[in-house]
Amino acid sequence: MIKVYCKKEDSEVPLELRKELFPSGESKFILEGLVDLDKTNQANEKITINWKFENEGVDFLDLMVLLHSEQVQSFKKKVLYIPYLPFMRMDRNNGNKELIVSANAMLDILKGAPVDDILVGTLHSQLNERDYIKEITLENNLYEKIAEDLESKGFTVIPVFPDKGAQERQAKLSAKGETTPWLNTMHITADKIRNFETGKIEKITANVPNHTKKLLESNEKTALVIIDDICSYGGTFIGVKEAIQAEVKHDSLHVLCVAHLEEVAFKGKVTDEFDVVLATDSLLKQEVPETNAEIIIVKTI
Repeated sequence: MIKVYCKKEDSEVPLELRKELFPSGESKFILEGLVDLDKTNQANEKITINWKFENEGVDFLDLMVLLHSEQVQSFKKKVLYIPYLPFMRMDRNNGNKELIVSANAMLDILKGAPVDDILVGTLHSQLNERDYIKEITLENNLYEKIAEDLESKGFTVIPVFPDKGAQERQAKLSAKGETTPWLNTMHITADKIRNFETGKIEKITANVPNHTKKLLESNEKTALVIIDDICSYGGTFIGVKEAIQAEVKHDSLHVLCVAHLEEVAFKGKVTDEFDVVLATDSLLKQEVPETNAEIIIVKTI
């Protein structure tokens, strides 16, 4: 899905990208709305192109044609925003010479994009980071909102970081001086061992600080908020929840807060195991089904 906005004075004006097909199957693109803009101001304004990954990214070529077009290039400032940057899951091959590292290919393509800024939602890992890409940590934005809401209802919020990747991401942001859930001294961490060949998780352990244990055992109103980049079936998060329960018996509200939620999550057990699931719509293209959990979805574009 491609959405285009240009800034005119203090407001954003939507432009419509329309595509028609020649008999040969080739595309013809029309960027509707440009004629309504004052051409003398166009060179001084900003255009933002939002691309949401859908249907295996079939419109990625359309996006590249649009970015290189004379119409887009006529704007003084050009911004590309991608809430979920695809092909990042395959960021290493662990010695398998036949396995293509698609993350590197995608990042190399974007490096040549003719724009001033490239903004992306939370990346899959630090291996994906590049100096020409600005990462927006979507899960932290979501966490701030849910934490504020829960605290207003009398809950003590305890952030949980389910694996090494989540912990390193938050620690790195904190080191840069950003406000993150990592600064909450009550936080819990977990470690997991995954079999790379099968993809299955073999073991999960939870690290619960003593002062956090005492709080959980006190029967005060507590909310455990697991924070991560992406959720598929949710096996990791269910395992972390069970590992914490094995360390300390408690009766907390369980919240899952992820930047990206795959639709297969609704086929797993995660919506039965958590009271609240909070995510963006970066990977969702259908209506959210009814579940036992409260589902909160925030739009990205």
